[in-house]
Amino acid sequence: MIDLKTLDVLQVALLLCLTVVAMTVTCPIAQAQPRTMYKPQDIENARQNLERYEWAQAIVRAWEGRVQYAMEQDREFFEELISELTPGNSSGQYCPVCINPVTRTGGNLTWSVTEPDTLVCSQCGTVYPNADYPETGVLEARRMGQTFTYYQTPEERALGPDATAKERAEHAFWWLGNRPQATSFSGLIRWRRVQWAIGQTLPLAKLYTLTGDIAYAERVA
Repeated sequence: MIDLKTLDVLQVALLLCLTVVAMTVTCPIAQAQPRTMYKPQDIENARQNLERYEWAQAIVRAWEGRVQYAMEQDREFFEELISELTPGNSSGQYCPVCINPVTRTGGNLTWSVTEPDTLVCSQCGTVYPNADYPETGVLEARRMGQTFTYYQTPEERALGPDATAKERAEHAFWWLGNRPQATSFSGLIRWRRVQWAIGQTLPLAKLYTLTGDIAYAERVA
C-alpha cells in the first residue's frame, strides 16, 4: 500500500507535469528572426523607393554600371580570373622605373579588369610584367605547396642566393618608412583580380533582390 506521504509526492509530481504540458501547448512558438543585414521590411521599402523616387533609381543605375562588365562575361571568365595560387597584396608595390633613390618608393601600379594580366604605372605608363624587370626572387611556401616570385633590384640580385635577409633589406624597396618590401607584379595582379571579383558580389546580390532578374544571381553563384 502507498502511504499518504508518498501519495502527496506523486500528486505534486503529476501536477507539475500537467503544468509543463499545458505551458507547452498554450504558449506561442517564437519565430526565428532573420540574421541578415537587410530584413524583409527593408527590402520592401527599397522596392517601393525604386518605383517612386529618382534618387533610388540613380543608385540602382550606378549598381548596374558597376556590374556591367561582369554581366557580359561567362562562367569560364570568372573561373580563370581567380588563380589557385594565393594572391599577394597591394601594400608597398611600386614601379621600379619611377623609384625614388631616397625614399625607395615609386609610382603606383594600376589594374583593369579589361586587361586582367597586366599592371600599368600611374606615373610613367610602364607595363608589367616586363622583361626588363623580371621576378627573380623566389619564396617557397612548402607547407602550402606554393611558390611565389617577386622583383629584386639589381643590387639585390648581385648579392646572390646566399645573401641574408639583412643584406637584401639594404637594397630592397621600402614601405612605411624604412621597412623592406618585396614587389611582386604577379602577386599584385592576382590580388586585384580577387578584389574585383569580390567587389561584384554585393551589387549583384542587391540587384537580384530588387529586380528578381535571375541573371544577377547566376553571376554571383
